[in-house]
Parts: sequence; structure tokens; C-alpha cells
Amino acid sequence: MTAYRVYSRDGADRRFAPRAETDAIRSLLPALTGTGAVITLRTGEHAPAGTRPGTMVLRERAALEGGVVVRDSAVGRAQAGVGDPLTATSQPGDVAVLIMAAQLQADENPSPIPSGWTGTWQNTIPATNRSGYVATRKVTAATDTRGVEWWVKTKAWTARQRAVLVVLAGGGINADQIVVGQWRATVAAAIPAPSTARLLASAAHGTKDNKMAAWTMDGGAVVADGLADVSTTESWSAVRVVLGAANRAPDGAAANPPAAWAQVGLVAKAAGGGEALDGTTVPLWFGGEKTRAGVSIMPYGARSASALKERKTGIVVGHRGMSGAGDVVEHTMAAYTRAVECGVDALEISCHRTSDGVWFASHDSTLERLGGPSTPIKNMTWAQVQAAFAGRPEALPVTLKDYLAAYGSTHVTIFDPKTEMARSDEYLAMLAPHKGRVVIKAFADAGWLFAKVKQAGWATWGYAYARNRGQTWYADFVQATNLDFLSMEWDASDDVWAPLVATKKPVIAHIPATVAQAAEGARKGAAGCITSRADLVAGLKV
Repeated sequence: MTAYRVYSRDGADRRFAPRAETDAIRSLLPALTGTGAVITLRTGEHAPAGTRPGTMVLRERAALEGGVVVRDSAVGRAQAGVGDPLTATSQPGDVAVLIMAAQLQADENPSPIPSGWTGTWQNTIPATNRSGYVATRKVTAATDTRGVEWWVKTKAWTARQRAVLVVLAGGGINADQIVVGQWRATVAAAIPAPSTARLLASAAHGTKDNKMAAWTMDGGAVVADGLADVSTTESWSAVRVVLGAANRAPDGAAANPPAAWAQVGLVAKAAGGGEALDGTTVPLWFGGEKTRAGVSIMPYGARSASALKERKTGIVVGHRGMSGAGDVVEHTMAAYTRAVECGVDALEISCHRTSDGVWFASHDSTLERLGGPSTPIKNMTWAQVQAAFAGRPEALPVTLKDYLAAYGSTHVTIFDPKTEMARSDEYLAMLAPHKGRVVIKAFADAGWLFAKVKQAGWATWGYAYARNRGQTWYADFVQATNLDFLSMEWDASDDVWAPLVATKKPVIAHIPATVAQAAEGARKGAAGCITSRADLVAGLKV
């Protein structure tokens, strides 16, 4: 009998099993449901003593609307017979899509479709002087999407080629119903049935002289932003890929047509990834007692801060977790778990430091608003903080250490040090194991902090309000100086929003409490929102 360290509990305080253990348990579930075999369940580090089993929680990427999930992607280029092999994370059962675009090549030297992939080489795409292919494969092993060589090796015929590798989670789509479209010069309004979603690829060649088609789609998610490849001095190529809904043309396609288009139609399974194991009941041993527990799937967030930065639409950040519904208290573990269950991309946590060096989640510099004392947190010990909530354990703020243990490796963390900005060496050291998933957030006047952490390789987030436009530091904010993300209130006027959107950096709307308010921010150009009502707003995710 194998023992797995899995957390099992009803309610909002559910946790994840580690990835390796999750995969092992998933492989055993079919056998467990039909036999008398059991898993010995040991409580995780966050499970209180005596916790009764209720739900065994596995960790899986959040399903997009309609069930389509981009597990990973990679972008490469090639010139003069030398290219970038593409590697993306995949699992057996996933579907990989390889989108390649090139200038005209001779038929005797086509760009080879890699072995194991299915697609059609196109030379002289109708009405264009271009070539390329779109190929797919069903993943049988993770090595299928590692080191993919996609370009022609003949030096004379490798002309400014680009490729994008996209891995779609197999649990969210019907792999046998993919409709692969070829490159074409005209923009199709829709892909033939039976698709419910699609990948849309736009190719630009000679970007020195030809404008990149920077199209978007309502609720769409940018998989590869070809704008990063655009050159104003060289005749390079670029490819942009967006995941969006079927049956409509991309925004701006007619006004700015590309050199070529390609599309892949996808048939989605039910929302939630279509995982058969979700809701399954399996036998478990808890201590010395045999019982049965249901299996629940919890979602991942964005895989990294850089991946989040590439998103142009649909970003949802859980503000103080998810506390706007009133059933959990802000900045508690329950609040963050509720946000995770809603499928947010990132979690925002504001922190203060006790006199004995414990960092914990709190927006205010005192606990008074939450029913605690008016004593400044910096003058309290952690034991005194715990004592303040002794009669209300559900309101005890989570420590930064416990938060990171639960969600530091599954979600992007938007970290706001509040009044403790000067202690950057201390909190950055605590955040360091999760650096690629952390964004340092502060009010936009903290230019010195942004400069310091940006130089050290951290992603940054500055926020401000319309009333701040007259401040001397606001010009740096509008120019996105040392900032990767900007944030503005959702109801600020269009003329406030316009220069922020013009920076081409993701601008996040704060703090919408309804879908209508989030949509108003999106209308002004917001890439997403930070909200305390993830239960409502996360429904905007693609």
C-alpha cells in the first residue's frame, strides 16, 4: 500500500499535492475506483491535526472557457540554415500545434515537417510570395515537444523563418476533431464546424516596411506576441498567435491584413477540462480508518510573470485573495484558496512585518479594521497578532511563509510591501525561490524601489489614481519607467487611460466588483483586472 502526502479536507482551506505525487495518484485512480485498493492518506503540512477526509485535491491547469487550455508555448527563428529548436512542456494525451512561416522557398527545398507531425507544406501561398506549414501531433511522451527542429537546413533557402509551438492540454479538447487550416492570404470569418474555439496565426514579413497585424479578440488570450519580433530597421518576419472563440474574424483584421493567416479549429470538452476523475470517489485510509473521499481538481494560475506580461486580455488577479463575497476574510488562507478555486491567474498579497520578523498579509498598518488592536503591526509580535484573533481563527491573516508554501509555485504572486518597502533585501530573500512567479507592486511614486528591484531582475507593478495626474512622479508612471505592469482604477476617464495603454505594457483595472465594471476597464484597453470578486469576474477568462 503506497502512502501519498495529500491534503484532504472539506471547505475553503483545501491544498494541493505536489506535482509528482499528483501524477502518480492520477494514474492509480481508474484502478482504485473499481477495486478494493486504497491509498494511505497522510495530512499535508497545512492540515490541522484531526482533520477529517472529505476531498482529495489534485492540481491541474485552469480550464479556459469551453475547456481549451494552453499548457505551454515556445517561439523560435531561423536564418541561413540555423534555427532555434523549440521546447515546450507537454504530457501524454496533449495536442501539439506547430505553426511555421517563411518567405518564398523552392519546392525542391521545402521546410521539412518534423517526423511524427501531420501537416501540409505550402509554397507560394495564394496571392502571396510566402511559404510555410501548420502541423499537429498527439503527444505520447513529453519528449515529443522537446528540441523540435522545424526549419530547412539548406542555407540558401532559410530566409527569415519564424515558428510557434503550442501545447494544448488534452483534457480540454477532443483530439480527434481538430480542423487544421492552411495558410491563406484572406482573413476567414470563421473556421468550418465543428470547432468551438480556434488558434489564429498572423504572419508578417519584411516588418521594416510592413505593419504587423496586432489584432485581438474579445476574451481572447495571446499565445505568442509577434510584436516582439518586429524590426524597424531589418526585413524580419514575425508570427502572432491568439486563442479565441470561433465564428468571428479578429478585431482589426480587415483594416490591417497580414501577409498570411492560418487557423486551427478546436472542439472543446466541458469546462473544467473534461477530466473524468473530477468528482470521482475513491477509497482512502486516513490514519487507521478506511473511508471514501471525492476527487477535486484545483487550477493552476499563470505559469510565470513573463508569461502573464505577454497576455493582452483576460488577466484576473485575486485582490487580497477573494474577499468581496463576504464569506471569507481578506488576506486569509481561505480567501486565497477561494480565489484559486475561481481560476485566477495571479494572487495579490500586501504584507507587513512584526517586531520579531514575521511577515504576514495585511493591507493596513494596524489590525483595527479587522477587529484587532490599533497598535501598529511593526510594534507587535506574531504571538500578539495570533492572540488578537484567538476568538476568530477564520480571520487570522496568513503568513507570507505559509502563503508561498501553498501557492508560490502554482500562481504568480503580486507582492506589495506597503510601509516596509525599505526592507527589500529581507522580503526579496523570502520571495527568491519563486522569483520567476513574483511581481513587486507599489504605489507609482516609489520610483526608487522599481529601479532597484528591476535592476535585480524582478518584475514590477505600479498603480495610481486619476487624482494623481498632477503629481511630479506621474510622468514617470505614464512612461512606464522601470514598470512591467501598470494599474489604474477601472472608472477613470478615457483620457486618463489612453496614455497608459499607449505604453504597450499590460494595464490592469482596479478594483472592479462586477463583470460590467471589469468590462468597462477592458473597453478602455485594460489587459485584465485586479478584483476582490474573482467569483464573478474570473468568468471573463478565455
